[in-house]
Amino acid sequence: MTAQWESDGSPEISISADGTAVECNPDEHCGEVFNAIWKDSGVGLNSGSHYWQIHLSVLEKSSSIFVGLTDKDKFNKGWSLKGLLFGGPGNLSSGGCLLQSGYGPAPKAGNTIGIVAIFKEEQLKVYFDVDGKPLGPAFDLPATVLNGAFPAVHFRGKGKATISKCPDIPTNLSWKEPEYAGFEGMWKCTEFNGETPRITVTLKISKSEKDDNSYRIHLHVINMINFSLKSYDGKWKTTGGMSTRKGGSPENMELERNISSLFHTLCKAEHEGIALVVANETINSKWDRYTVSRSPFTNNPFN
Repeated sequence: MTAQWESDGSPEISISADGTAVECNPDEHCGEVFNAIWKDSGVGLNSGSHYWQIHLSVLEKSSSIFVGLTDKDKFNKGWSLKGLLFGGPGNLSSGGCLLQSGYGPAPKAGNTIGIVAIFKEEQLKVYFDVDGKPLGPAFDLPATVLNGAFPAVHFRGKGKATISKCPDIPTNLSWKEPEYAGFEGMWKCTEFNGETPRITVTLKISKSEKDDNSYRIHLHVINMINFSLKSYDGKWKTTGGMSTRKGGSPENMELERNISSLFHTLCKAEHEGIALVVANETINSKWDRYTVSRSPFTNNPFN
């Protein structure tokens, strides 16, 4: 068969005449997602080692994309797509469910995302890289999790992607943790209003590419909550607060509401020694740097 992209049937998805480019053009402010699958074999792959590179020639700043692997049965319209995916703010996803936050950087226009699939000893191991920099193991699952694997893209907003299959697998698949300075990096909450949080609460801070005084905040309590943080004349202002919608115990959800409220109303974010202190008029919290363990997702992603 001739290798080519196929859409999920949405008119917002268009395929180039030679089949190698897929483009998504939804209406402005559309909240839906649109998908395409790369058919480079008749039944999908279930053996051997494979490496594809997906180049994002267009991805508007208000848009996002997930890339990864799916099969014919799990490839559907919109949010019904299921697969082993990386993207959005840098997370691993099954299509409609967050599996692991903070796996890598958020894909952006100009990036080339690599997908490595290795079938070995009845297991499927999946790795991703961005512009040749390995992000480490993403998934380590029974090979039967997909009934014949195909690459796929999952657009939210305007974007365009091309794909190529590479003959050689990268020799280095290991992730190396970047070195951070200042506010940037990964933080773990060690104290919230004088008490140790009952669950693990983490924070990823990255500097905005638009403004040296602006940061992107990814807070993970029960849900992943995303903020933007900017300094105006020495005062902090927070915007955003988009959140996933997972549930938890009443106590843990109350903790999440309180920590989210802290970031909505913070008036202090500064270093005290090696710790980061985040506070508003009534709440004080301390955060320590921590090393992210880069281990693959091994549970059933579709349960």
